[in-house]
Amino acid sequence: MSDIFSRDYVNEDDYTLMRQLLRSAYAIVGPDVAMTIGDLDYWRFQSPDADAEMRSCRLWLDGDGALAGFAWPGCVEDGAGVIDLFAHPRHGHMLDPMLEWAEHWHSKRAPGRSITTIGFDTDDHMTVVLTRRGYARTESFSHWYRVRPLDQPIPEGAVADGYRLRSAERGDAAAIVEVNNQSGAGPALTTASCGAIMDAPTYRPELHLVAEVLGEPEIAAFCIVWYDEVNFAGLFEPVACHPAHHRRGLATAMISDGLRRLRRLGATHALVATSGSNEPANRLYASLGFKPGRLGWEWTKKA
Repeated sequence: MSDIFSRDYVNEDDYTLMRQLLRSAYAIVGPDVAMTIGDLDYWRFQSPDADAEMRSCRLWLDGDGALAGFAWPGCVEDGAGVIDLFAHPRHGHMLDPMLEWAEHWHSKRAPGRSITTIGFDTDDHMTVVLTRRGYARTESFSHWYRVRPLDQPIPEGAVADGYRLRSAERGDAAAIVEVNNQSGAGPALTTASCGAIMDAPTYRPELHLVAEVLGEPEIAAFCIVWYDEVNFAGLFEPVACHPAHHRRGLATAMISDGLRRLRRLGATHALVATSGSNEPANRLYASLGFKPGRLGWEWTKKA
């Protein structure tokens, strides 16, 4: 560990380093990563203060100054602590000091709160580290990631009568926020945070799809596809449908269209993460050819 040092996140140059780290790790292990550049952008820019969100990060660098990993502590709406960790495949030994730093970060801001992080069923080392540090595995998990090759036929996914698919536009932000917040597909958004997502480095307007109600200024569903052109991988995050428009095949139509758009860009595969408890979503993705990947379990350290 003598050749590794850590420091706080400073600026956008550090964000570029984080994106480069995620891409280089993906090139080594493929979908068996804890995070993609699409996740990084989506998680950051949905925050009301995206810059403050990043200033909570701590970076670990090697002796040559190359980024080897980072810890990203935060909290969810009920105040519970969370820790997102990412280490280069060659630096799994950093998990212990990264957790130690993040736990200390939480203890200074909200002493006595529980902390949750993700441990993968294929990562024996992390299981040992989490157990030793007092974390216990819960019954909550996600399929992280489901993978869908793009050299296989893609379903037509015809759009239901009364709707049409198109790429999102800036003026759609308020309607997209309404669908997102009503569907519960992800953290609550505002028009400002939706606009920030549209300015994210990985965002492509042609991969932000909406299902529009014909003849009405209303959006019934939307999804964002994040494309890593270096690793030829697309990520669907989020996929949302307003409750008033359920059971009309809109998600199937959007995802099928998104898969075709990815293939035209040169992507070889697509990813999506789904909660183990969300059976409708799991059935949908299975029907579209997404195969379950490893499981990301929630591990919690009680106060």
